[in-house]
Amino acid sequence: MRFGRQVRSRVVMILVIGLAIGSGAGVTSGATFAVATNGTDDPGCGGKTTPCRTIGRAITNAGAGDTIVVGPGRYGDVNFDGALTSPGDETPGANSCMIRVEKRLTILSRDGAATTVLSPGGASAGLRVVCLLASGITFGKPKKGFTIRDGGDGVRVGSSSDADDLSLSDVVVSGNRSIHNLFHGFVVGGRNTLIKGNQAVDHAGHGFVVGGTANILTANVASGNGMAGFMIFPSAAAVQLRGNAATGNETGFVVNPPNAVVTGCVASGNLGIGFLMRLGTGSITKSAAIGNGGAGIDVGSDGPDVVSDCTVVGNGTASSPNCGVENISAVPVNTTNVFWGSASGPGADPSDNACATGGGAIGVLPVATKEVKVKPKLPAID
Repeated sequence: MRFGRQVRSRVVMILVIGLAIGSGAGVTSGATFAVATNGTDDPGCGGKTTPCRTIGRAITNAGAGDTIVVGPGRYGDVNFDGALTSPGDETPGANSCMIRVEKRLTILSRDGAATTVLSPGGASAGLRVVCLLASGITFGKPKKGFTIRDGGDGVRVGSSSDADDLSLSDVVVSGNRSIHNLFHGFVVGGRNTLIKGNQAVDHAGHGFVVGGTANILTANVASGNGMAGFMIFPSAAAVQLRGNAATGNETGFVVNPPNAVVTGCVASGNLGIGFLMRLGTGSITKSAAIGNGGAGIDVGSDGPDVVSDCTVVGNGTASSPNCGVENISAVPVNTTNVFWGSASGPGADPSDNACATGGGAIGVLPVATKEVKVKPKLPAID
C-alpha cells in the first residue's frame, strides 16, 4: 500500500513538472514594475513599495514582456526649470528621445491621461517625448494612457527620422493625449500598428502623421492643429482610417496613398478642406464633411474609386464656393448615396454643390435623400 502511494506521488510530481515546463512556469517574464513621484531610481527599483522615480529607469530594469505602471504626476522635467538635469528628471537618449523604448514592454498609467503627464518642459525644442522602437510594444490603454506635451513630437512609432520605418510591427498606442507639442502629435511608422482612442490637440504641425504598412487608426480625435488633423504619407500602404474625427485643424484629413480606406470619419469646422484625397484607388465611405472652410471632399489625381454613403453639408468659401465634393482632376469621379444638404441633391444653398474644377465630371446619382449620420465613438477631450 505504501509503495503504491509512493508511485502515485512520483507520477503526480512528474506530471506537475511536465506541465510547468510546457507552460513556461519558472521563466522570469511578465513582471510588473512601478514608477511613482515618490520613487527612487536604483538598479533594484520597481517594486510596489520601492518604485522607480523615472520611466527610463524602469525601462532599464524591466525585461521583454514586462509591464510598467506609472502613478499620477509629472515625469520628465519634474521641477519645471526647463532642463532635464535635476534629480528625478528623465534622461534623454539617442535620437533626441526623452523616453526611449527599445524592448517589448507594456507601459500604462495607473490613473489615466488626466493625471499623468510626460513633458520635457521645453528642455529642447526638438526633443521627442516618447519613441517606441521595438515590435510588440503597448503604450497606454483606455483610461490608462498619458498626457504628452511641450516637446517636439509627442509619440513616435519607429525611427526618429522616418515614419515609414518597417523594422518593427504590432505596436499599440491607445488612450493618450498629445497636446501643444512643437511639431506633431503622433508620428506612426512600422507594420500593423494600431493607433486607437488617442487625442492630438493644438500642435504647430499635424495631429497624426502616418507612414508604414497596414497601419490602422481608429477612434482618434485631432483638434486645433496648425496643419492637417491626419496626414497620410504617399508612401504608406494599406492604411485604414476608421471612425476618426478632425475638427478645427487647418485641413481635416490629407490622404495621399493608393488603396487607403476611410470609413466612419468626420471632418468638421476645419479652416480648409475636410477630406483631401489624392493618388486614387482608395475609398471614402460612411463619412461626413460638415462646415469646413474649403471643399468637403476634394478629389485629385485619379480620385478615389469610391465616394459613397457620405454627408457633405455647409462646406466651401470663396476659393471653393459651396463645394461638397470637388474634383480637381481630369478623371471622372462617381459619388453614390451622398447627402448634399437637401433631398434633391447637389445645388445652391442649402445644398452643397458638386464642383468639377479640373475638367473631370462628377457623377452624383443616386443621391441620398436624408442625412447619412456618422457618430464615431471617440474619447472625450478633457
